[in-house]
Amino acid sequence: MTETRERQVRVTFKRAVSDGNYGTESVELTLEEWVFGEHTDTADDSLVAEVLMARARRLVYSQLAGSSNRRVRDAVQPQPGQLVPDDDELPL
Repeated sequence: MTETRERQVRVTFKRAVSDGNYGTESVELTLEEWVFGEHTDTADDSLVAEVLMARARRLVYSQLAGSSNRRVRDAVQPQPGQLVPDDDELPL
């Protein structure tokens, strides 16, 4: 009989940006996913963590990009040549 094991993979991403007036705006997001399998496979867990981190990063930056403060919005804009994957480009 094969035993199914479950594991939880959790990532947290936080970004704080100066508002240019001695303050900061910050967003923190935690995402988690349950992984089920017959054995513990750290490669699978690592892949899930990478996907979750990419999603968390994109969501956090998206929230900061909608800030009412221009300096905060400018600080989180992708730099020329920086690649930002879409959800459909991520595995899973």
